[in-house]
Amino acid sequence: MRPALFVLIIVAAGAAQTRTASTAGWRADVDALKAKGDAAGALARLEQVEQGAKPSAALEDEMGFLLAVLNQRAGAMDRFRKALAIDAKFAAAHYHLGVALWLEGNREEALPALEQAARLGPKVFDYRYRYGAALVELGKTAAVTECKAATSLRTGSAAAWNQLGLALQHQGDRKAAAAAYAKAVDLEPANTDFRNNYGLMLLETGSPDKAIAQFQALLARDPGN
Repeated sequence: MRPALFVLIIVAAGAAQTRTASTAGWRADVDALKAKGDAAGALARLEQVEQGAKPSAALEDEMGFLLAVLNQRAGAMDRFRKALAIDAKFAAAHYHLGVALWLEGNREEALPALEQAARLGPKVFDYRYRYGAALVELGKTAAVTECKAATSLRTGSAAAWNQLGLALQHQGDRKAAAAAYAKAVDLEPANTDFRNNYGLMLLETGSPDKAIAQFQALLARDPGN
C-alpha cells in the first residue's frame, strides 16, 4: 500500500521517513498474520489502519478478500463495492466482487464484474481465466476468445486448456476441442475429468481406438469411475 494513502502525524523534518516506517510496520504485521493463516487477525489489523487512512480502494479490497476467506461474503461484497466507489477502475475489486457474486449464485451481476476485471487487466491470467470459465458455463460464444487468452498467458495451466476445450466444443469445433483436451491431459494426466472429456471428444471425432485408450487409463486411475 502506498504510504501517501495514510494520514500520519508528520513533523516538518523527516516526514518521508516517518511515512515509510509507519507503512512498513503495519504491512509487515498484516503479511505476518496472513503467513500464519490468521485471516481474522490480519483483518483486525487492517481495520486499525483504516481508522487513520485516506480512502483506499486497495485497502478496501484487501479487507474484502479477508472477509471472503472468513466466509463472510456479504461483508466482503460491501468492501469490494466500497473499493469500486473509490476507484471504479480497480480491477482486483471487480474480480473479487464477480467471484463472490458468482459463488452466491448471482450470475447476472457477477458476469459484468468479471468482464470488467478482464478488460482492465487483460494480461492477468486469473481475470481472463475466470471470465472465460463463466462464459463457458453460460454457453456464450465469447468464451473461446477469453479461454484462448488465458492459455496464452499461462500455457502450463491444464485447467485453462480444459476450459478452452469446453468452449470450442460448445461452438462446434470438435477437432480443435480435442486438441485442447489433449493438451490438458498432457499437462495433468491424473485429472480424470480432463481425460474423460478428451476420450469423449475422441469418440465424436472418429478415433475410437484412441478414445478407448483414454478410458482404460481413466479406469486404471479410478476403477470406480
